[in-house]
Amino acid sequence: MAAYLAAVSGVALTYFILAKLGLTLASVNPSATPVWPPTGFALAALLIWGHRLFPAILIGAFAANATTAGTLATSAAIAVGNSLEAIVGKQDDVRIDLVLSDIVLPGINGRELARQAQALRPDLKILFMTGYSRNAVIHQGRLDPGVEMIQKPVTQATLAARIRDLLDAPTADA
Repeated sequence: MAAYLAAVSGVALTYFILAKLGLTLASVNPSATPVWPPTGFALAALLIWGHRLFPAILIGAFAANATTAGTLATSAAIAVGNSLEAIVGKQDDVRIDLVLSDIVLPGINGRELARQAQALRPDLKILFMTGYSRNAVIHQGRLDPGVEMIQKPVTQATLAARIRDLLDAPTADA
């Protein structure tokens, strides 16, 4: 039970920090969206550790919204929505075509996240975003099959084009 509570606390705190970071980035750069960092983390957390950690997403989202603006009722509604979004994203019958992730993540690296996600969904395409040089993040001079990388900073147009190209590319078994 202590390990479970520690895991819930860690995931909730990470979600809270990412939500605050997303809000900060959105206030500095109009092209940034505040929901990507915590939403991506929420889905990754449930993909990796399972549904049992959904209370962590609920707690982290509630705390982030309650300490930002709005009423407790609004914060609770947003937290429930964020939790349900992550749970639905993990369902086997939900189509997920691509994961966009940084390579450096708290508690897990992007390669491990990609490996685990592709173990659950073999046709899943992975696009890493990184501020590191290409040589610093690839191993043995290549990326794994189905994994692509884009260097930060990146414009919305460049990111959208790269995602479109990746989604339009045939899968490995096609």
